[in-house]
Amino acid sequence: MSERVAIVGVGYYGFKPVVEEASFREMMFEAAVRAYEDAGSINPRTDIDAFASCQEDFWEGIAIADEFTPEPIGGALKPVFTTPGDGLQCVANAYMLIKTGQFNVVVAESHAKPSDIINMHDVMSFAM
Repeated sequence: MSERVAIVGVGYYGFKPVVEEASFREMMFEAAVRAYEDAGSINPRTDIDAFASCQEDFWEGIAIADEFTPEPIGGALKPVFTTPGDGLQCVANAYMLIKTGQFNVVVAESHAKPSDIINMHDVMSFAM
């Protein structure tokens, strides 16, 4: 096992106040496709060992949002590790998965779509 871990590709979609043309699942798919192309056209079905995903259910507006994670990022029938959190936590999780020696290539995926939140006060009240 190598002592070094590297980020070999990145992809993103959105980054504007409102993204009306795509759901969070469609945004995940677009970002994943871009990341796989940036990494040299890797195939998630054959080239990736595991997936780490971080999101916060409060920002999705649905409970257990991680159940929607595998398909948009190409992780169906593969190990998918989900954590309620942000992108930096996701990169750390992917790093730790690689350092176990069980996985060589791990995708780190994190997303949020707060523009879908109808009433921010209700979300914050629920969180407290």
